[in-house]
Amino acid sequence: MKKLAIIGRPNVGKSSFFNRLLKQRDAITSEQAGTTRDVKRRVLDLVNKEVEILDTGGLDQGNELFDAIKKMSIKAAHQADIILYMVDGKSLPEAEDKAFFY
Repeated sequence: MKKLAIIGRPNVGKSSFFNRLLKQRDAITSEQAGTTRDVKRRVLDLVNKEVEILDTGGLDQGNELFDAIKKMSIKAAHQADIILYMVDGKSLPEAEDKAFFY
């Protein structure tokens, strides 16, 4: 089964997108950064194929909690076959966002 990890900075809509894919409110969403603290995994039938979707916490740093969340998110990305990197549609990706791809 393929794994798809939803990755990105805090509050770009990762958990909302995860919920939308599942067609139910499974992941908690909030305007507060750091709401998603672990990797949530669910299996979804996507175009007649089972895919494991991974909702991750935001890629941020600054304190011990955010550093730990970032580590778990990057680990999930390494385990994934497909990475969906979400950005805030109101601004351009920052240099740090681009660094994840190079």
